[in-house]
Amino acid sequence: MTVIEDYIPFEFTIVDDISKMHESAASEVAASDGTILAIVKGKHFKPGGTSRNNRMYTKELWAGQKANEDLNLRIKSNQMLGRVGHEAEMTDEDIAEGKFSHYTRNINWETGDAEDVILNTAMGQTLYTLLRAGVIMYVSSRADGEYCGKTEDGADILDPTTYKLERFDFVQDPGFYEAKPKLVTESKSKEATEAAQYESIQQLMTIAKDAKIPLELEGTLYIVESVRGKDIKMCESLTGESDVYAVEEFTDVVGDIRQTITEHFESLRAEVEELKDLRVEISEAHKTIETLRFANKNGLNEDYVESTLRSGATYESLQTRFTPSASNTFKVVEAHVPKKAETPSFLDRLWS
Repeated sequence: MTVIEDYIPFEFTIVDDISKMHESAASEVAASDGTILAIVKGKHFKPGGTSRNNRMYTKELWAGQKANEDLNLRIKSNQMLGRVGHEAEMTDEDIAEGKFSHYTRNINWETGDAEDVILNTAMGQTLYTLLRAGVIMYVSSRADGEYCGKTEDGADILDPTTYKLERFDFVQDPGFYEAKPKLVTESKSKEATEAAQYESIQQLMTIAKDAKIPLELEGTLYIVESVRGKDIKMCESLTGESDVYAVEEFTDVVGDIRQTITEHFESLRAEVEELKDLRVEISEAHKTIETLRFANKNGLNEDYVESTLRSGATYESLQTRFTPSASNTFKVVEAHVPKKAETPSFLDRLWS
């Protein structure tokens, strides 16, 4: 499983605050005897939406978390502890040393809203101070999971069957996200998909090299000269200039490459079928010529020879058992046999 982190701007309201505990002795903060600094509420995730990290979280994914009994028990037991920062897993030692700032509760799985109880630890005091001072913070969801495809817009779809929410942390604006960010931690399944895609490209390029298939990429014809690991050497057909490209550079055009190779072999297959038909025609023509030659040589009617051969007779039997009659003989005046020179040169090979 892969660690998946996502961020959403934290716009919150203060449900209860230690600074106002004198206004209501019955408040939860007041009743906590100083262990709780504040209770805040805000959006923690967007069901059915795409995150800043270009990931799609379906409503089915959050419905699965809502039905997760172990997760619900943790939430009800106030055990979904979070912290300020990007630290990895939270260990028992971290908890013993007070390296946490809050716990999350009252999660609305349909809207993505939740409450955070800010605790009176050193880290909790830091978080409380930042929020009270108006510092823009982001709530960061941390979970394990894998991907199961992409949306039409190219966003990674998280797999509802493998996604396991761990906690919500608070961070400052990561700052390095752009329109299409590169994930810091890639999914194992995604890495496997990329590896399979690279292998497919290498195989296609090897086929193109061996079959000498020209590839048209971005309006330029190339010939594949060599495929060595992830390095593919290409030569421009017009200029003759060669260059080496990395296999990942062809991921966006792999479909075009596959189509070009497929069309090439489909064309070859069609040519082979045409040659088969042509060979049959040549064979029949050859038989006709032989029949005409035999008939003229022996003073026989050509139609008679052809029909007799179709019935199973041989040239030898016609010569030895032939009985002359008016219906099967004729006077040979002149015999014209097609010249082999009039036939395309490659047919000579098929004649032999």
